[in-house]
Amino acid sequence: MMAAGVARCVVNATCEADWPAVESLALAHPDFILPAFGIHPWKAHTATDGWRERLEFLLEKHPQATLGECGLDKWVAFPPMEAQLPVFRAQLALSRETGPRDGPATHHPLPQGLGSFVGRAGRKAAAEISHAFVRRFD
Repeated sequence: MMAAGVARCVVNATCEADWPAVESLALAHPDFILPAFGIHPWKAHTATDGWRERLEFLLEKHPQATLGECGLDKWVAFPPMEAQLPVFRAQLALSRETGPRDGPATHHPLPQGLGSFVGRAGRKAAAEISHAFVRRFD
């Protein structure tokens, strides 16, 4: 990737099980990998007791990290919004609370736009990185 001119790369975790691999990549390539620790909406139901505290620890340990990938996704039937919303709210709160960086969050805003997405959570992150894949490229 660097040979192609890519200067930095954000590596998003999707669940707690991803956090150690993302951290290892960031430690091995600190000038290239920007880690993002979080729980993707499709994995909200996998969050275990104490996840918020472990995530906060990682964000404080890696002040350059972003929070993500987090969000809401009504296109999927499972996990239900009742599982996604509290995990998303907690992650946005962490984005605001962790250290002096007042860090950004990588959002998964499907199917609504960012305004509805953030409004649904009741809190806006300090900065957002938003993405969505809406069609296949075969």
